[in-house]
Amino acid sequence: MATVDFARVYRIALAITWCARDGAVYGSQSLAKSSDTTGIRDAALADATDLSPQPTISSTTKSGSDSTGSYTYIEVTATYSFTTIASFPGIPSTVDLSRTVRLQVDQ
Repeated sequence: MATVDFARVYRIALAITWCARDGAVYGSQSLAKSSDTTGIRDAALADATDLSPQPTISSTTKSGSDSTGSYTYIEVTATYSFTTIASFPGIPSTVDLSRTVRLQVDQ
């Protein structure tokens, strides 16, 4: 059972990483898309159709600056509450998995 749960948590961790990445890629295409929370969410959840319940997707658009000037970036976070199939001593049966991807927005 431990092997099955490890494989499940690994697969879900990959899926939410892809979700965060795809949402950030969508939002980084333009300033208009960086504020399109519905489009970002839809793009992110396209990789999570087999997860139930679906991950929670959040996004924020922020400004930053460096030696080359100022820029806008988007951060997309995918969060999923993973529950093990079996109980294991000393290991919680529910763990929140979260991945955040940050990309610069094309202007």
